[in-house]
Amino acid sequence: MSEKEQVKKKTVTTTKKVATTKTTKPKAKPRVKKAVTKKLTLQEKIKTGNFKMLESYIPFLDQRTIVSSVANICIGKNEYSDIWECDPLLRDLMLKLSIVDEVTDLDISGYTYDEITNDDGETTYNINLDKACEIYDLIEENGVYENVHKDVKSVGVIGAYVESVVNMQLEQLNSLSHVVDRHLKVVVDSLTDFVENRLPDEKGLKSILDKLPQVLNKIDKNKMELLSKVLGQNKK
Repeated sequence: MSEKEQVKKKTVTTTKKVATTKTTKPKAKPRVKKAVTKKLTLQEKIKTGNFKMLESYIPFLDQRTIVSSVANICIGKNEYSDIWECDPLLRDLMLKLSIVDEVTDLDISGYTYDEITNDDGETTYNINLDKACEIYDLIEENGVYENVHKDVKSVGVIGAYVESVVNMQLEQLNSLSHVVDRHLKVVVDSLTDFVENRLPDEKGLKSILDKLPQVLNKIDKNKMELLSKVLGQNKK
């Protein structure tokens, strides 16, 4: 056997089998759509009862704020009689809205008041009566105020305070001294306006005095004599 053949015989060719694992792509999990919670409007919350009671008693300082606010809004001057009066319907409306706004998480004041900013940058809040009437009807129709009245102890007391403050303010505003003072102020303001804006200044007054002789010369002599007699009698 040749040397070449011997080497071939000794050499053993081995091939190693590599174990292969068959992998499959994992299935994608189905996407779960998140439930989108719709933000309820104030009107929808009232109709569905989707609101919370925050307190069963209104603190004393908050009671004072409500009483003062309601009294100021419901009192106004009658344009025909010039007498201060209370609008009982407006008083009832504002009282109920204020109480429900105070003891629940319903943002009634945020909806019923309009924010107004003047040229100086000062911001005031004015009641929007159309919106206020809309919410008032809803809280009455859906029994919201009735339930609040049952659960909140201080509601009846606040109503009595409002009536007392309103009567006291009306008595004060329509008192004789206040009426005289008010009319006197109008007279003083009118006189001040006349003096400041209508009376001639020094230059204008000098012009009038310069023209006075010409005006007097144009007056009938008989009338002048009569005027002199009248002035003479007044001097006596």
